[in-house]
Amino acid sequence: MPQTTLTHPAHTALDELLRQAVSHADVPFVVLMVANRQQVLYRGAVGTSPDSLFRLASMLKPITSVTILMLAERGLLSLDDRLEQYLPDYAGRAVID
Repeated sequence: MPQTTLTHPAHTALDELLRQAVSHADVPFVVLMVANRQQVLYRGAVGTSPDSLFRLASMLKPITSVTILMLAERGLLSLDDRLEQYLPDYAGRAVID
């Protein structure tokens, strides 16, 4: 994982924000990563390890949907493209239309 590149005050402010969220019982734990196209800018966690594995359940669906719509808007894919064009392991899977 690349080193973080946020300024020390910004890094400290994010650390404090995460600590406050857990200490005020807003969330039981929190993991946050901030990145741009080149590198990870911030990586932190409170109440768990940044490397912990946990289920995101259905929260990936809205993130994936927005990402795909952004790519379609930029002309990088079409909503009518077949999934196996991007993920070959899904070729030949049955889909209910």
